[in-house]
Amino acid sequence: MKMTSSLFGLVSMNVFVLIVLTVFVQPASSNRLTVSGTSFMLNNNKVFLSGGNLAWINYGCDYGYDFYPNTKPKVEEQFKLMKQAGGNTMRIWIHCECVSSPLINETSGYVIAPDNNGKFLGDVKDLLDTAEKYDILVIPTLWSAGKHPRLHGLINDTKKLQSYIDIVLKPLATKLKGHKALGAYDICNEPEGILIRHSVDTDPCFDTRGVNFGIGWHGAFFDYKHMLRFINLQSAAIKSVDPGALVTVGIWEGKVITDKFNMVNRYSDDCLRKAGGKKEGVLDFYSVHGYSNAIGQTFDSLGVFKHSAPDYGVNKPIVVGE
Repeated sequence: MKMTSSLFGLVSMNVFVLIVLTVFVQPASSNRLTVSGTSFMLNNNKVFLSGGNLAWINYGCDYGYDFYPNTKPKVEEQFKLMKQAGGNTMRIWIHCECVSSPLINETSGYVIAPDNNGKFLGDVKDLLDTAEKYDILVIPTLWSAGKHPRLHGLINDTKKLQSYIDIVLKPLATKLKGHKALGAYDICNEPEGILIRHSVDTDPCFDTRGVNFGIGWHGAFFDYKHMLRFINLQSAAIKSVDPGALVTVGIWEGKVITDKFNMVNRYSDDCLRKAGGKKEGVLDFYSVHGYSNAIGQTFDSLGVFKHSAPDYGVNKPIVVGE
């Protein structure tokens, strides 16, 4: 694939494959990562993001409670290895699918605290402090689309989601505001995993009739309208606290970020605003995943390894997040 300055590769679980860079700047200055057109900027220079998708040490049990003393040395070792290899960015999962955090009232489904002992926010801050020592940018992925009913409650019910926003997300964004190691917030990993195929809607943003997306591999629970609302409200909440923060989503495949090829960009500003109603609740760049077919070892014809960034016709940077 022809790589541009708006693309980077992140590979999963402790194994890092680094792409040869045409432009590289170490992220160690007072300036934050920003977006200009289809490029990332740092220290007034274009920067090519390259690194790995660590994901987790213990799925959903890395931050808050008393998990972090076990997590930190293992993550720090990966920061060291990435620094030695010349990488500059790491994607790390935070809540996963409500395995442990945030703390939710099991009767009402409302979020009541980040965790059970007040350590969660400090743990995530320390994660970024540690990354900064190695000149690594962190992309914290808040959620992963899965089957857990606690997560589903937040997607279904905006009041429950607002309890998370007020009690966890805004305090977290406040604590991390301006941090040099904060690359961007990734709202959710592969939302398509729990979407309904052939969902009927008069709006193309939400309608999936007649198109075999291959979605719903974790089960058919939500339509695009619910999921995009979930993303829109959280993105807007982050930006209300930290207007300089970048926000993205770990999108399943390139086919859903473009209006070309007879497709619909489900994550356009327009679609996100229609779903959630929040003007600021949009994405600053697209983080798209790319996997080959397990049987034929071939990539989807609209996948990121079959195209260069301009082929998708979008006006934001694109990264390869997995």
